[in-house]
Amino acid sequence: MNTLKEQLAARKTESDKKPSCHKFTLTNNGATHVEFWPDPHTRIGFPVGQLCHHTLAPNPGDQAAPEKLTLAFHTADVVIVGARLTPLVEHVLKNALISVTALDARYCETLGDEPWVSKITVKFFGKQQA
Repeated sequence: MNTLKEQLAARKTESDKKPSCHKFTLTNNGATHVEFWPDPHTRIGFPVGQLCHHTLAPNPGDQAAPEKLTLAFHTADVVIVGARLTPLVEHVLKNALISVTALDARYCETLGDEPWVSKITVKFFGKQQA
């Protein structure tokens, strides 16, 4: 069992980590699924093999989140709005993207060159989401 001092040190290390909007794998096997977290209580996943195409385009009218990445899967379109989204596209092309999480706007400037995702929208085809 860990001592209280070790537990506090572990929590401090966790809290010192910079927030991140995405996780990816460095292995050559690639990811088999990608998961999207539009909010802290919702997780939506898709097999990477179902990705049909993607589009990275400007998001006019929103200076805080100037880019829009659309990932088209067989059963749904996932729209990611934010800034500096090019690394997400690179991870998608390598089958390395594991998850994408929307973060509050207060984290935008703290991420430096890392992607910032303000909003994730999933539109399913042919069925209503419960």
